[in-house]
Amino acid sequence: MRYFHQRIIIALVTFFLLFPVFSAITSAEQQTLHFSIVVSQEPECSVINSITDIGDIYETLIDGTDYKKTRINFNLTCKQVLINSFKMTLFWPSSAIMDGKSVVLTSIPNLGLAIYNENKPLNNNATINFTYGNQPPVLFAVPIKPSGVSLQRNGTFNGTVVMSIDYQ
Repeated sequence: MRYFHQRIIIALVTFFLLFPVFSAITSAEQQTLHFSIVVSQEPECSVINSITDIGDIYETLIDGTDYKKTRINFNLTCKQVLINSFKMTLFWPSSAIMDGKSVVLTSIPNLGLAIYNENKPLNNNATINFTYGNQPPVLFAVPIKPSGVSLQRNGTFNGTVVMSIDYQ
């Protein structure tokens, strides 16, 4: 019973200590706040001419850095752009790590493509900020294979990189 009385006393003391605060809040002048909110969707963009032909590759020359470094050409066109601050996210659904680099796996086992922004290797799910209307990011693909491993077959190969564009 004594514990119960202590709790009531503490509750009453707390109430009377906070009462001036509550009365100040309730007696304060009321103001109306107006908000302006813009809800936007991601920009409507199209990427065209996005197939990159690396050409013939000689396995013994693959170094994962410079050999057959090929520019990934694409044209980016967007409609109803609200702001020019964009971000590009690159995702490769089939990926691996080869010689310390995140690579796009290709249809030939042990052959990957390292993706670069200028001279900087990118990781899977990399995001690149850029200004729409200026030159888009300059991307490159570089063939790569694990050191000391031979490719198991020759022939045509492909790999997939998914590009998504959004506002920063």
